[in-house]
Amino acid sequence: MKEAVSVPIRLHRVACLIILVFCVLCPVWPEAGVSSRQVTVLYFTDAHQLAPVVDELGERGGVAKLATVIQKVRRQEPEAIVAFGGDLAGGSLFGAAFRGLPMVEALNTLGVDVATFGQHDFDFGIVQTAALVEASQFPWITSNLIGRTGKPFLDLPSTLVVERQGIRIGFIGLTDAMVSTFQDSSVKQLDMVKAARSALAHLKQEKVDIRIALTQTTLGANERLLYEVPELDGILSEERSETESTANFVSGRPILSPCGNIGCIIRLQIQLEPGKRPVLLAGALTVDASVAPDSMLLELENRYTNALEYKLAETLGTLEVPLDAGVAGNASARFKESNAGNLVADAFRDYHKADIGIINGGGIRANAPEGQFTLKEALSLLPYGNQVCLVVLKGKLLLRVLEHGVARVANRSGAFCQVAGMSYTYDPERPVGERILEAKVAGSAIRGDRNYRVALPSFILAGGDGFSMLEEGWTLVGPAIAREDVVVLANYCRRLGRIDSRIEGRITISTHSVESGEKSP
Repeated sequence: MKEAVSVPIRLHRVACLIILVFCVLCPVWPEAGVSSRQVTVLYFTDAHQLAPVVDELGERGGVAKLATVIQKVRRQEPEAIVAFGGDLAGGSLFGAAFRGLPMVEALNTLGVDVATFGQHDFDFGIVQTAALVEASQFPWITSNLIGRTGKPFLDLPSTLVVERQGIRIGFIGLTDAMVSTFQDSSVKQLDMVKAARSALAHLKQEKVDIRIALTQTTLGANERLLYEVPELDGILSEERSETESTANFVSGRPILSPCGNIGCIIRLQIQLEPGKRPVLLAGALTVDASVAPDSMLLELENRYTNALEYKLAETLGTLEVPLDAGVAGNASARFKESNAGNLVADAFRDYHKADIGIINGGGIRANAPEGQFTLKEALSLLPYGNQVCLVVLKGKLLLRVLEHGVARVANRSGAFCQVAGMSYTYDPERPVGERILEAKVAGSAIRGDRNYRVALPSFILAGGDGFSMLEEGWTLVGPAIAREDVVVLANYCRRLGRIDSRIEGRITISTHSVESGEKSP
């Protein structure tokens, strides 16, 4: 097994072109001879909003500038293929407000040739995902997501062959981490290696020249794919950094990842010459402030940006103190009590008049400053569109939920439970399954045989982040009739007016020394 090689390419503020110069089978970019054939694939992914992102790196992304970059390449190479790697619906404020449809409208205009799913394309449920596909004027593929019948999700093809310049490129699409999105029995994730082998077996009948996987998964999983599926010629994958595009190699075959927020496009060039094996090279074209926006898509950006600002400008109340979930910081909501978690869990509990409110720390996606608290900030906190469900759990099952929440706390797992109506103490140094030292509801120790009414997000109820034990509970109010989390939070804050959410000792961390048997706060 050959060692994988990594080549990070940093995105500088002033850069307008980054070259990921690599060659799988020859050391230089060959000149196109009379009998040579070549085609370009333009690849981008994780398109969470229409407008550019503006931060300390400057301005980058935006579909209007993206269109300009694509059009420039297509003027030189009219048959260039545009591929989209998924994640256009959730994961951002814009996504939470419009649930992906504006981005589909933009991609229709861009002329996408092939697309596959990211897990966040399912954040708002299967019905919404189907609506996105229905609105698309470009083909979607999925090689490892299946429906109840065992066929590909929405009966979509598992592969797509695109032929340009006499070169037949076979695409497959692989989606990972479905456990981190809205769970629904009508879609199931298959093992990616097995699914890739099956899809490539189908492509053998198509007599393709090149086999490319579009994936939404980690670098490690991509490397495993190339190790175990030697028929794959390369992978175009999800972002690994906001500021870097990366090229990794396994046995000379590339794994290419563009930087985040459509800050750049991977440009993969494929060249075939008679009697020679294919040559693959790539560049990263930046989408930044130096790029002039396309006028048609700029109008689309502005229209939806104005609609978003108007929709989200409503003031819900006044924050007496900032809300801190450790976002872009220490990820506090994923390992200790946070006042943002307290507020959300309080709102959930209040909505159902439950004994307990729970929100997974990974579901809280923003902080909020002291002062005016708007719907925009509430939606930034809870952008995934979960419903607030009500379940009945035995005390022993409730303890298993808490244990699961602290099982991967060292990795800052999003499963960590922020709570209301109860308190608990845990020791991160004890064995998994034995970390909860004490847990109380309304000041009394949890009784294993007692029933507790618990308000929690539909994400947890459906088994997200591994909460499969919830199947053993009793659902009183399921996602079909429950209200959306941000609506519950907004109504709660409107009623409070002045919002004074503080750390109250709901969650205590205790370190435990195996040698001495001592505990210390």
